[in-house]
Amino acid sequence: MTMQQTAPYIRKRILDSGTVKWDFVYKAGRMKQALRIALPDNAIEPWYSPAYMTALTRTTLRPGKVREVLQSLPFSLARCIGQFKTSGELAKRSPAAQMLFDRSAEMLFNKFGWVDVRELTPGGAAFLTSASDRPQDVGAVLSTVLAHAARQGIGTWTGRRRVLPAQPRSGDGRSVDHRTAPQRSHQKVIAMPTRSQKPRPASRVQMPQRAVQFAEVVQHGAHHGWPELTVPQIMAAGFRMGITLPSERVVRRSLNTAVEMGLIARTGRGSYGAVQRHSA
Repeated sequence: MTMQQTAPYIRKRILDSGTVKWDFVYKAGRMKQALRIALPDNAIEPWYSPAYMTALTRTTLRPGKVREVLQSLPFSLARCIGQFKTSGELAKRSPAAQMLFDRSAEMLFNKFGWVDVRELTPGGAAFLTSASDRPQDVGAVLSTVLAHAARQGIGTWTGRRRVLPAQPRSGDGRSVDHRTAPQRSHQKVIAMPTRSQKPRPASRVQMPQRAVQFAEVVQHGAHHGWPELTVPQIMAAGFRMGITLPSERVVRRSLNTAVEMGLIARTGRGSYGAVQRHSA
């Protein structure tokens, strides 16, 4: 077995069989804390993952040091945000605009500073925006940062492309584009449907499907060594698996539905895990 040091606090182990294992090793003075990174074997860059950021926050590192570590990753969103701030372009804006940018950038940094901008697709960017408290402001900041990173040779984002939150769904599950949707005529009296004819909200129609999707995320995490996951961790893992949701509230509802369906179990307040099967 051979060992190799890679990103900060990450150790790469190559077993005699050729399998690659990853360890998170944090050393503070005489104390040494080792955390296993729950990622598939033979991963190439496991530091671009929510597990890496979670491991950093579990240590005794100060927030400033965690920020420094994330910014040291060459293609991380945290590094791109820092490079834009030091480029001088932000200083050209008004103080109010700078304050708004800093607040939205901080939201992105704290939740998704680990994201690899090379793999960020328009759908993934829309998910990052929708998962934030201020989707419009965060979307504008993300567009600016990604465009600046593309000019530096990181990623392929263009300045003409704008990040928008995930659009709401119609009753049949299709996205609603309010720019092309037919406008309701105010000159014609439209008969309202009766109580039995009213369509169910799209979120309720899709809730069982979403519950199954996020139950698979929780089960996937348990298979790779994470017995319980919080909602932000589940959302981050779902993003890596290509799942897009409009808000954290919908994710929580989907997870609660999955618990009621018996697909997953609630392991604590705000955390979920796989159902433990006991053999007779």
